[in-house]
Amino acid sequence: MEEIKRKILIKLNKMHKWGDTHTTDIRHLSKGMPISVTTSKQGLRVLDKAIKELNNDGWILTKKSVGSLHVYLNPRYSKEILDFIGSN
Repeated sequence: MEEIKRKILIKLNKMHKWGDTHTTDIRHLSKGMPISVTTSKQGLRVLDKAIKELNNDGWILTKKSVGSLHVYLNPRYSKEILDFIGSN
């Protein structure tokens, strides 16, 4: 679970998705994940749970945009997020 969270945060950080003016469709978070995650029901449940936990912790936020749910990194937690993913 922690590794999935890390991959999600790294992906959003590399895409510069900080703040609600820079969002990505939530469906795109599964791209680039290990095959074992994206091809099994259990893996997809873990991915979904990781996204929900990151959202509940406030590290990622969601908004409706162009008819779908979009996510972005919360700039208020930038230090914690960058510490967690191991980059500065």
